[in-house]
Amino acid sequence: MLETGAAVEFVSSKLRELESRQRDLKERLRTQQHELELLSNRISTFYESKNEVRGFVERLQTPAGEELFKLRAQVASRIKNLVETLVVFPLGDRPKTEKVIEYLKGESGAADVIALLAERLRSKQDDRRYFAVGFRNGTVRAVYPTDEDPLRYEQQLLATEGRFMMLNPDEPIVDWPI
Repeated sequence: MLETGAAVEFVSSKLRELESRQRDLKERLRTQQHELELLSNRISTFYESKNEVRGFVERLQTPAGEELFKLRAQVASRIKNLVETLVVFPLGDRPKTEKVIEYLKGESGAADVIALLAERLRSKQDDRRYFAVGFRNGTVRAVYPTDEDPLRYEQQLLATEGRFMMLNPDEPIVDWPI
């Protein structure tokens, strides 16, 4: 540009603009790389903790005296790293459904909804106990254990980013994109 006769001030100002833009882009790149590193570490920790918990649980099946307390403490520590929320519904959705019915009794035009909810209560559909776990990676899982063996499940519902799955023992997984 200088050889073609452009003003020195104009060239200098353009150069300063480009240098400033380069600094901004480098800073944004450093910030993005730092965020990526934090996310990678978080994901790595999640899967490492998940595998460690599985190993601890296997060891808990045959503990020896003093080791039992130590193993339980280790499992609790790892679970805290994995789990963000845990909600237990020992009576299923019955208490919620009953409260909704009571609330709707005062609303006009709610008779059909009340009848539907009352049918759910009569059929014991809302009596299934379950628990829901919100993991730190954003996944949510609801588990409906069997009445006979709480270590087995009747059904699991799993929601991840962009997917919803229903898992039933001995049946194919039902998977819906959301």
